[in-house]
Amino acid sequence: MNEATTKKGNALLELWSDKERWGKLVRSLVPFAGLVFIIVFFQVTTGGKLLTVKNLQTILNQIFSIILGACGMVFVISQGNLDFSMGSVSAVAAAVAAMVSGAGVAVSLLIALLVGAAIGTLNGLLHVGFRAPANIVTLCTQFTFRGIVQVLTISGLIIPMSWNWLDGTVVKIVVTVLLVTATVITFSYTKFGKYCKAIGSGGAASIQSGVPLDKMKILAFLLSGATAGLCGFFALIRAGSVAPTTGTGLEMNVLLAIVLGGMPLSGGASSKVRAVILGSTMLAFLMNGLVIWGLNDLVQQGVKGAIFLIAVALSFERGNIAVIK
Repeated sequence: MNEATTKKGNALLELWSDKERWGKLVRSLVPFAGLVFIIVFFQVTTGGKLLTVKNLQTILNQIFSIILGACGMVFVISQGNLDFSMGSVSAVAAAVAAMVSGAGVAVSLLIALLVGAAIGTLNGLLHVGFRAPANIVTLCTQFTFRGIVQVLTISGLIIPMSWNWLDGTVVKIVVTVLLVTATVITFSYTKFGKYCKAIGSGGAASIQSGVPLDKMKILAFLLSGATAGLCGFFALIRAGSVAPTTGTGLEMNVLLAIVLGGMPLSGGASSKVRAVILGSTMLAFLMNGLVIWGLNDLVQQGVKGAIFLIAVALSFERGNIAVIK
């Protein structure tokens, strides 16, 4: 009797284990299915306008800015944190880069990266030093640096027209490939990437395992800030100037893209860099499709908000109680 009960229990455990494996497989395939659905849906409902050569160029521009920011944000989110300051950081970096544009494009790019990295480091230090939630800290710095942008752009900031070549398709593809490759290597094959996922899985457990928690958090925000600076530089190149609204909404687009790509906001071991690529592509096609439909900005924001809510509900891993630490 006991032996039969034991065998039955083992069979149930195996079945449950198989269910978990199948569940993970299904969740991993959902973003791919979502991407195909969005492309087919808007291609049909727009009368074939979505996949025209001219429109694909527009989509590429949208993917580019989102994927750059997401490559930095992925390290922050994998730790279970959020960075709401990315848009304003990119604007400050763009403004400072424009101010030093007389020194050449290379100097402006370097300055944009350094400014972004410095502000990201500040966010990390405030989060770690005051033991304050990262989302609250970055919300505060978002407003602070948006105000600084207002001051810096009063007199107008422009760059030489000769820099337009940096807005070309080839340049964007090269930059994207290099950054994504660096992100994959860092996130998947270095101690830093593994530590980020360990922190997201459980801060206390990671400390006991020897993970330098505070240092890893600061470094994650540094990378997020640096990629925000890169976003700001290319936004400057595309517009030719800096405005008080530069970078507005960037952080929400990046967050939505990562969640759409299948990465949970709770971070942890389920964090994957592929979420950056898939989510950025999905969001770009979605936004473009809504524009072709002729929907105004308010309706588009409502649609994105609803999708974000659904995506968070589906991707949230309830095993991690603290979603945002």
